[in-house]
Amino acid sequence: MQLIRHYLKEHLAYQCFDNIACALQEYTEAIATDWIKRWIKKTGINNIGGGGVFMNVKMNQKIAELAEVESLTIVPSAGDESTVLGGCYYGYAKIL
Repeated sequence: MQLIRHYLKEHLAYQCFDNIACALQEYTEAIATDWIKRWIKKTGINNIGGGGVFMNVKMNQKIAELAEVESLTIVPSAGDESTVLGGCYYGYAKIL
């Protein structure tokens, strides 16, 4: 934790908060879109669903615009209570 605090103080002390937020947003978008493209290529599954960090609207727009993505479904809750939706979907798919 000390290293992070030192690094942030040394490199970001005089940066405006919106510059930091913008950089973090762009980095998050890059990581997520790269990750999704790699998994689509590996699995062939191009119907994407998510929650948690996928509550990021700007990032979801970038994901939805990917040529590899057929559909994007975002669970409208970032908490653990949305886990039951995945369980229900799995059960439905398994039974039928």
